[in-house]
Amino acid sequence: MTSHKQNLENLLELLNLTHYYPEKLTRDELYQLTYDNVKQEKKEDVPLVWQFIQDITRYNHNARSVEDKYAPTHDFNGIKCPIHPLDIIACVYLCCEPTARQDFVLHMWTCRLAVPFILKPNQTEHVNVYIWPLRSLVGQVFENYEFFDRPLIHEEMGCIGFIRVGENDTWSKSYLLNCLLWGPNKTHSTFIHRDSEGSVSTRSFVVEGLVEIGWYLPSGEQDDRFPCPKILLNLRGDSANHTDQTKLIGQFSSVTIVLSNVKDLRSAVPIVKSLIEHKSRVIILLSDRSVGSDRHNETVEEFFSEISTEEVALLELGQKRLPEILKIIHGRIEKMEKNGEDKIVLSDLVKNISSMQAFVDETSSVYKEVFELAKDITTSFQDMNGQLIFPLQETWKEWAQTSRDFKRYHQLDDNKRKALQASREELETRMHKLRSDQYGHILKHGIAKPVELFIEAMTIFDSCTNHSHVKRRIFLRHIKIELDNMSMEILAPINKEYQELINTASNVRANEKAEINMKISDLDLKKSCLSFSLEKILRELGQIYEACHTRQQENLPMNVEKISYLAQYQKLPKHLCVCLMDGYPFELLDGEARSVPPLWTKAVLSELNSILKEGNGTGKECTMHVLSVLGIQSSGKSTLINVMFGLQFAVSAGRCTRGAFMQLVKVHESLSHCLGEGVDYIAVIDTEGLRSPALSSVQSIQHDNELSTLVIGLAHTTVINLMGENATYLRENLPIVVQAFLRMYLVHLHPRCTIVHQNVDKRNREKLLEQGIYLETVLNKLTRKACENEKVPQKPFKEIIAFDVIEQVKYIPSLFEGVLPMAPISPSYSMEINATLKLLIELVPKDFVKGVPYRYSVSSFCDHLFHLWEAIQKDDFVYEYRSTTEVALRLVIDRNYHQTLLALIEGVESIVSKKLKEIELSKLSPDRAMSELETSLKQQMETHRKNFEHFIESRQKTTTYSLEAWRANYVTNLESKFYDLSQESKSQLQDCHHTIKKRPILTEKEVKNLFEFSEIKATNSPLSSNYDFKSDAIRALENVDISSQYLLKTESIDENASISNFKISNESHINNPFGNFTTEEILGLRENMKAVIATVKEEYSEEISNIKDEQMQYYSSRIPKQILLRVEKNLDARLQTDDSTIGISHQFKIDLLSCVAMTCFRDMEKKYKIHIDKNDKDMQMYLRSSILSKCITEYTLSDAIFEVIEQSLKLNFSEKVLSFISDAFHKSVYNASTGSKKQVIGSCITFFIKNSHDDIMLEYIKYPKHALKHYLRILIESYIFEDFVECDFEFYIRRAILQVWEVFQTTGRKGSNISQKYILEAVLHNTDLPVAIKEITLTILKSVFKKDETVNFNMLRENMLHSVEDHINKMKSELIPMVHKNKEEYASDLADKLTEKLIGCLHRCQMCKEICLLSEGHMDSHIFVHRLHKEENDYIRGLGDISSVWKWISCNKREILRRENLEMVEEVPDEWESITEQQVITAIKDSLLRF
Repeated sequence: MTSHKQNLENLLELLNLTHYYPEKLTRDELYQLTYDNVKQEKKEDVPLVWQFIQDITRYNHNARSVEDKYAPTHDFNGIKCPIHPLDIIACVYLCCEPTARQDFVLHMWTCRLAVPFILKPNQTEHVNVYIWPLRSLVGQVFENYEFFDRPLIHEEMGCIGFIRVGENDTWSKSYLLNCLLWGPNKTHSTFIHRDSEGSVSTRSFVVEGLVEIGWYLPSGEQDDRFPCPKILLNLRGDSANHTDQTKLIGQFSSVTIVLSNVKDLRSAVPIVKSLIEHKSRVIILLSDRSVGSDRHNETVEEFFSEISTEEVALLELGQKRLPEILKIIHGRIEKMEKNGEDKIVLSDLVKNISSMQAFVDETSSVYKEVFELAKDITTSFQDMNGQLIFPLQETWKEWAQTSRDFKRYHQLDDNKRKALQASREELETRMHKLRSDQYGHILKHGIAKPVELFIEAMTIFDSCTNHSHVKRRIFLRHIKIELDNMSMEILAPINKEYQELINTASNVRANEKAEINMKISDLDLKKSCLSFSLEKILRELGQIYEACHTRQQENLPMNVEKISYLAQYQKLPKHLCVCLMDGYPFELLDGEARSVPPLWTKAVLSELNSILKEGNGTGKECTMHVLSVLGIQSSGKSTLINVMFGLQFAVSAGRCTRGAFMQLVKVHESLSHCLGEGVDYIAVIDTEGLRSPALSSVQSIQHDNELSTLVIGLAHTTVINLMGENATYLRENLPIVVQAFLRMYLVHLHPRCTIVHQNVDKRNREKLLEQGIYLETVLNKLTRKACENEKVPQKPFKEIIAFDVIEQVKYIPSLFEGVLPMAPISPSYSMEINATLKLLIELVPKDFVKGVPYRYSVSSFCDHLFHLWEAIQKDDFVYEYRSTTEVALRLVIDRNYHQTLLALIEGVESIVSKKLKEIELSKLSPDRAMSELETSLKQQMETHRKNFEHFIESRQKTTTYSLEAWRANYVTNLESKFYDLSQESKSQLQDCHHTIKKRPILTEKEVKNLFEFSEIKATNSPLSSNYDFKSDAIRALENVDISSQYLLKTESIDENASISNFKISNESHINNPFGNFTTEEILGLRENMKAVIATVKEEYSEEISNIKDEQMQYYSSRIPKQILLRVEKNLDARLQTDDSTIGISHQFKIDLLSCVAMTCFRDMEKKYKIHIDKNDKDMQMYLRSSILSKCITEYTLSDAIFEVIEQSLKLNFSEKVLSFISDAFHKSVYNASTGSKKQVIGSCITFFIKNSHDDIMLEYIKYPKHALKHYLRILIESYIFEDFVECDFEFYIRRAILQVWEVFQTTGRKGSNISQKYILEAVLHNTDLPVAIKEITLTILKSVFKKDETVNFNMLRENMLHSVEDHINKMKSELIPMVHKNKEEYASDLADKLTEKLIGCLHRCQMCKEICLLSEGHMDSHIFVHRLHKEENDYIRGLGDISSVWKWISCNKREILRRENLEMVEEVPDEWESITEQQVITAIKDSLLRF
């Protein structure tokens, strides 16, 4: 017979586990994804052991049923026998390293399968009792009519042992035990027996003497098998051969059931005696079918003559039915336990080991050393006695909120900013101070004792070499379990109250619900403070690192001599990475602070990258495919992902840690090669449940949307978990995520989602398919709405987030099979989860083939995480809403609000202007004017407020959303704006009254000093001002477009930006997130943007020129705000109603409005500040030399008048000349070629034919509008060079002189001798000089001409007439070079204007691509002068017969057309060769130029 030891060695060799024994099979290897457990279609092709491991780690309780086509066998007494499932279980158990063994036991018992407890690996060793693997088991204990989660190892329970004596062919002991545990009708094979699936007739000596353990936990129902929790021990094999194990069972068990037959009853005597000696009561089951014979009775009597009948009960099974047998056994057990039940606590076995003839695993030096370290930490938690355990995390939460406010400051309305009581700069300062406070706390108080001890322990393991990794893993697992158990006990009453409040909240009215939600939120905070977990220790490490690293970045002293471990803070990321590699989640997003710790996360991922590169031996970065999971609270998402990958994400309903966590799953090289270019790890991201009752409705919506955007954006695939068939939250949540992606320009990520419906019977496939198709339809509709909101081309949902309603919707049955707490996980659940995993893995190579990103390196994942998080932090707008429909509604209301605000500003402006005039004309006293002003303003405000509220009410009727909160917020903002406006208006009236009373008069000396001052100062220095025009303009800019404020970068606005030099960017101004715009479409959008810019430029110029009362004092908020709101209103009207602007981004609008703001800022400075720029300085220098001169004569005065005219022309000449050129061009002969769209087209074609401009010809064929503009630019340049400067420009000089001459002539009618001051005043008022220059000149005149010197008008007129031609020539010589220098720019600008004015409709024929002849907005059908095209060998009839044009081009330009792939016909007929150029020109004139 083969020895026990040899049997184990042979068995390990047969199962290919020799290299894993003893205790070398790690968690990584237990859970790694291999080709066999993912891709292998046939179960029997997978080795036995890995079949079992794959199924048991997926919680399939049929895992013991294994198949192997190679049928490995072992030698049993010379006979080749198949391997028994218990042999596999025992071998895997012995091969697992301690933490893997604990996981293995957890999987076994979650499947409600018995687990090894006492085992004798070989004959020479003691019997081993394994306590450590049981420490992770938690059960629901029913007590006082409630369930409590309790660690089974610490729970006091009665114990029932099961043994047999001899062989028994009639009854299976394990089967009876299962029936006793589950009942006779539906038995779960907790203990495998001879008739179990997968069982075989023989098993190896390895499992002979094995004691398995299981538990019974009552459900509180009447049909419970036992009223109290029980431990069940089952000895494998004949107890007569395993006396040590039998004695241990006697020590543990209050009742031991012995299965025997009459034949072996004598052998049972010493065994029963041993059990009684250890205080165990005994029930003997005699399995003989025939009872009552003399021999039978004699044997029984003989047995009881040696055994006390008080401690032993005998039950003869005979012909009894199973239910009757079970009833009797239960009755016997109940009776015996009433006589005195000895309960045990499994964790106490270590203390009582001296009285046992066995070795307990936890007594080894490895466990003792680790437990001592862990005990210090858990004790330190208890010693803190209610103190703040993690102080740095409280500061971190405040920092995170401040950072959020800082990032989104530009999106906050006035009320929220006032609530913050801080500017953006102050928020940034506060963030630095909070980090400094964290470091100061560390210096003053040190770090929390538990955290300090944890760091010390990790440092010890890092420095040790002897089994340090085993000790570290045991330490981390033990710490986690102990802290979880502490939290479980402390939080039990709080969780009870919490659940009661949640149940109450669902059945109360709205006004009561708010109060209950507040209590829920308070309890949630309390749970957070009182919960202890490994995650929180690791989070505190992160904050220590952040505080220290910030200190070092700022080059401040670290004070390491005071706290030595601060110098080692750089090692903290390594400690976290070690935990991550050991299977503990890494917190990416802190759910309590709702933020990603930036420095810590980057440091950890950088360290992880280094560790993985070092570990793979190649030095290359490891790659990972990212998979995330989303679902509402209590939908089973964490359980799903744990079952799928064998992970350790928290699944307790009472968990307090929130956020997003990442774990790594190793991909074996056998599978990695099948995934594109290779994937080393699957990074799995789990999230807290959405729709948390601890958050308010608004908080929950925003938090859920942000979280969903983050985890979907991070992952290549997101598993969306639903409980049942209800997909309501999907229809709301996913389109918001889509819109967030569109706003961040991140749709190129092309993430994928797979929807998993749990607790659904998939047999009704038709109904489920209908629901899936309906869901897809709704998602498509809402996605199109999101695209419409964001001004991008409309796409279906699946083109932004990949989703296939047929292939990527999985239906999974209920998690449990039976009634809790004893229900095992359903095998169907496990198998469907496994099928889902295979689907997810199969998608990876498909992405690779399509060129879709399917993996990250660790460093690129880090970059992407922070790029995505930065985008989420900056944009607050979209996350506030339940759905895209609600977003669209908010945008409509917001537009109405801005229109209301603009109307209010204009109304206030009108009222103020009226009152100012009345004060200046002394029609009203200041007091009365102020009183009337207040009354009028209040009436104005009331009117607009009521109109706005009426608009809100009208919208409320069309939606199910409550708009009350929006209404209140908007009205509050409107009232705040009104208050500022009214205060400014009152100040204006007061200033006006003050100015009238005290108008300063400058002396001649003061005027001279003023000029001297102007010469000394730098060119752009203001003479006097207290206003910050730039800040005012930026503040006004923050009032526009609430939905796009996240795009406004106020800190980086270029103050030199202007509408005139606005530059279009293809990257940021064109919404091309899907990358499928053609070059032609992009060029078309650029042209449309240029048209929009030109329109905005005109509207802005009109607004500036329409500002009333140019002499009024500047008031900061009103003028720039009024201008921007008006421009935005018209800009929105253009962008929202014109289909041609679809594809123009919100960034374009924001950047354009920024340019308007900066242009406004400079114009305000010109208007309200006295600037000395070059032109103004020249003017003032002349005035100084001429007007201040004492020898003023008629001649010099005429020169002064001409000088004023010249300076007026020179000032803003670049803007004026464009108007001159445009006016002159339309009056010139060139207008005959550009009077209508048809004429422009005809002239353009004639031009490129006559002048062989092949580039324009090709451009016209491909992009007609661009070609026409190109032609117009050439035409206008030619006109400017040849006609305008030679002839037409002089007309505008003479017109400027004539304008002044008419004023001069009118002035001359006053008499022959006229005041010089009077003449110059009249001239100045009729020029385009800035107000500032006019004011200073008039001040000079009043000081100089005190004696009111006169001049002879006739002589002055003669002098002017005599010198006018000289001055005209002088002006031409100075101004014409300026025209020549910028002629290309002028031509381009005018061509843009003409193109927009004339071209209009851009619709092109689908066949020949010719452009429509009609202008924009025409009501009739499109009209084309068709070209030739390949489908037609002749032209299609349109207006006129110009087929000769395209026939001539096809003949004479064929090589060029072929080179550009623009051939219109396959073969050119010979008769076309005879068409002449003159015939073509004539045809064009007849068809296009005759109108």
